[in-house]
Amino acid sequence: MLFLLNGAALFAEARRAPVPQVTQLLTLPLLWWYRSPQSEWAFTFCFAMYMLLDFALVKLDALITAHHLFCLLGHVIVCGFMPPPAFAVYFNGVVALELGSGCMNVFLLRPTSWRVALYAIGMTASNAAAAALALEWVRLEIPIAPKVLNIAITVVMVVLRQKSCVKWIRGGPASFTHPHED
Repeated sequence: MLFLLNGAALFAEARRAPVPQVTQLLTLPLLWWYRSPQSEWAFTFCFAMYMLLDFALVKLDALITAHHLFCLLGHVIVCGFMPPPAFAVYFNGVVALELGSGCMNVFLLRPTSWRVALYAIGMTASNAAAAALALEWVRLEIPIAPKVLNIAITVVMVVLRQKSCVKWIRGGPASFTHPHED
């Protein structure tokens, strides 16, 4: 069976590991919807494990390795040292971004017409939500450095994600490269 782990193709038997789309499109959104101390703990654990599994299961290139390391560092800082309102915005942002990534992974499995629509709408909505949440983050009563860092990262990430989305939809299968080679 072919599935994608953060955009990287991987052949495996279904029983070996969960399909990433389940985490991106079901697990994290359900934890967000349930919203309790238990679901927040589960999110904290699941998102970190989701990143760490890529190191164990996929040969990551330097860019994705750096991305994962910075995600994990940010995760530890927000979950361990930031006030609860910052965690709430962060949780919302991670779920919003992962929903868009999940739509991308569904599309990359087989770009049928409904999957193209799902990807275009899902990624665009995900990016818009991430941008709105970055603005909410700036309004938090936290030090200036995390505010500036978050805005910079979010702007770059949202622009690159949307650019890839448009490129892949307009270019069709011939334009598909590894998601991080754009």
